[in-house]
Amino acid sequence: MGEKPTEIERHIEQERRDLASNLLVIERKMRSSVKETLDWRTWFRKAPFTYLAVAFGGGLLLSSVFRGNRRRRTN
Repeated sequence: MGEKPTEIERHIEQERRDLASNLLVIERKMRSSVKETLDWRTWFRKAPFTYLAVAFGGGLLLSSVFRGNRRRRTN
């Protein structure tokens, strides 16, 4: 290990810069991955008919719940 202290320090600093760069790359990839996972548009693009069917079914359910008793009784 015939390296001088200045060479070792330079090597350590270079390694730190490389690690910092790698961490930034990983952080960016994770951010974009999480952002894509949580974005409803991405899910809708993958299965639009499923979401349309769910929206339609939800609309029918809500209309039946809020419809109430609209018929008048005639005695």
